[in-house]
Amino acid sequence: MLIRELRRGGTRGSVHAYVLIGNELVHVSEVGRLVRRGDDEYVYEVPSNVSPWIYIFHFSRSGYGSVIRCPPGDYVDATSSVGRCESKTIEDAVNDWLSNVRMLASEFKTPS
Repeated sequence: MLIRELRRGGTRGSVHAYVLIGNELVHVSEVGRLVRRGDDEYVYEVPSNVSPWIYIFHFSRSGYGSVIRCPPGDYVDATSSVGRCESKTIEDAVNDWLSNVRMLASEFKTPS
């Protein structure tokens, strides 16, 4: 499956993708291979059997964020997730979907 990230020098205006392996979120770069790189865009090819869920963290330029939880599939543009994925604020995702996942307690907080 293909998964796209946008990296803009931090979180603001960026999109970061992780897969859930056991009880831990793992960045897509650790389980996939980079197949395309543009200015801010990185596209990874990740084996579809790696994880039951993909978590895509979206951060707006104003500092707000959301998490989209998706089943395995290709997510290379903004319309890829429509109808297939669920979305929550970062705080709600951490308290619900990711409440038992290690490494999230201090790394992903809703920006103040």
